[in-house]
Amino acid sequence: MSASTVLDLADVSFIRGGRLLLEDVSWRVARGEHWALIGPNGAGRSTLLNLCAAVTFPSRGAVSVLGSVLGRVDLRELRRSIGFVNPRHQIASNLTVEQVVLTC
Repeated sequence: MSASTVLDLADVSFIRGGRLLLEDVSWRVARGEHWALIGPNGAGRSTLLNLCAAVTFPSRGAVSVLGSVLGRVDLRELRRSIGFVNPRHQIASNLTVEQVVLTC
């Protein structure tokens, strides 16, 4: 992985409850690139984003985020450098959108 790579997934598979949700996914994102994930419900978008945000670990393969390989890094430290808002997170407060983003 080069210094300009911010995200690198290598042959990643993810299994939950005996179901294969992602299989052999490889994806590299360089600094300054912008991506959009599209696909139907159940395609694995949320699962893939959870791996990228260091929320979950792959069943097989390797995930590197900001130069740190999941499983070989202090996740608390790594997560301080990742901005991730889970769209399924229920927000029951009177916070503005700006305040919610600033809490991440």
